[in-house]
Amino acid sequence: MSFRSSAVVEDPRAPSIRSRLAAAVLIAIICGIIAYWRTSHSAEEPGGDFWPHWTAARALLRGEDPYAVITPTTLRVPGDSSTAYGNWYYYPLPVAVFAFPLTMLSAPAAAAIFTAAASGALAFLLTAGGLGTLALLLCAPFVVAVSAAQSSPALMAASMVPMAQGLLAAKPTIGLALLAARPTRWAIIGGVILCVAASLALPPWPREWLEAVGRSSYYHAPILRWYVGPLLALAALKWRRPEARIFFVLSCVPQQLLFYDQLPLALVPLSERERLIFAWSSWVAYVGWIVTSSRGVFEVVDLRETAPWVLSLIYMPALVMVLRRPNVGNVPQYVERAAAFLPAWLRGNANAATPSELSHNR
Repeated sequence: MSFRSSAVVEDPRAPSIRSRLAAAVLIAIICGIIAYWRTSHSAEEPGGDFWPHWTAARALLRGEDPYAVITPTTLRVPGDSSTAYGNWYYYPLPVAVFAFPLTMLSAPAAAAIFTAAASGALAFLLTAGGLGTLALLLCAPFVVAVSAAQSSPALMAASMVPMAQGLLAAKPTIGLALLAARPTRWAIIGGVILCVAASLALPPWPREWLEAVGRSSYYHAPILRWYVGPLLALAALKWRRPEARIFFVLSCVPQQLLFYDQLPLALVPLSERERLIFAWSSWVAYVGWIVTSSRGVFEVVDLRETAPWVLSLIYMPALVMVLRRPNVGNVPQYVERAAAFLPAWLRGNANAATPSELSHNR
């Protein structure tokens, strides 16, 4: 069974391929320009958040260990030998696959092309459900991901193409949430191949990656937050719905509450009204965090202060959307057999929701 997010169910009234391609190219160009402008003007991270992956890919090509090259003290900012990167390499080695084709370019140019390609692909895939689905790209998580040259748009696009689902192993936390909707065997096969190839290039990378993540104080599972967090488990009540599974798994995996890791939640809204509500709510969260954390100065200051804003204005609106829907949807037969032991009120309906229901009020 191929993956198709509930947010992008095929619509018989979908625009033509030409219209979808035109929209995708336009969005790719805009996002590429934003990423290049933002990352080329970053004094600390030339290339934005794509810079570590670009650096890791170049290190592997030189036969070096990226986890030894990218540390708080060893990786220096180009043109400023006195300034170090200040972080460990917090990513699994397979994520470097995104950067391999771009290692000959400068870091900002590589970040721009990667972001443009990911954003364009995501836009094209989303419009299978109509041009109205592009409202998803108005939310703060998408704009933040683009300006930081993050991998979230690429992961979302990969999750919508069965043969590309193996790329979700590049960031298994967010990838697992996206895969929870409708996984395919391609995800397992591709993920195993990617991890084996990374292990052949650098056998100790799993241990080094876990050690690096263990040094970070920024990665937390939202569901463990004492305020609001436990409420996120309510999404499990709608376990038959693909978007509910995305929500629940994402709330359970460690992540940075810095907006871009929450981009998969943009697949929860199903109507244009819901997408706009989600977009506006996410921007209130982003602006509110910046203003309050910087004491009125419009600049990012403290990552520790994002949690209340992200949980209350991004997670909670998406949770309300999930809980308002019936627990309806098809699941594998072995899950169906196990569900027979659940109480009737939790068992839900085995009949799959129709496209018209999933795209209500479009």
